[in-house]
Amino acid sequence: MTRAELEAIYRRAAYRVQLEEDLAVDLVVGARCPGLDQWLSSRGARSWGFLTAVNPGSRRLAEEENRIRLARLVGRLRESGCELRAGVGLDPAGEWPPEPSFLVVGASAEALAAWAAEFDQAAFLVGTLGGPPQLVFVEPAAQAPPARSV
Repeated sequence: MTRAELEAIYRRAAYRVQLEEDLAVDLVVGARCPGLDQWLSSRGARSWGFLTAVNPGSRRLAEEENRIRLARLVGRLRESGCELRAGVGLDPAGEWPPEPSFLVVGASAEALAAWAAEFDQAAFLVGTLGGPPQLVFVEPAAQAPPARSV
């Protein structure tokens, strides 16, 4: 799939975040989210990212492999000390399965890019208080090379 095709898919997706037990918001690339802004303000936070470790490069993996990758990502994110909130990437057409993800509060764009590259993700979201979510593609050279079969 080309980058343009992936970008169109990622821009159509909704990125749902469970901020509190009774508060969820949907993030859409390019559209401000007042609910997220209010929640961030209440914490004194200014920056955030949204990423996953599953289905690297938009290639479907087995459920067990995705669970392992997600557990590794959780470990890396917790090591960072950033606040996490569970999320899910949703395909509005229902053609792609929901992808468990995380809102990472307080992470720099550089840290988010490094984590996305570490887990072979094609892209991630980044944002700041008052601004819309932005789609950031991971440069192919930053991603791990494909595994070779022997």
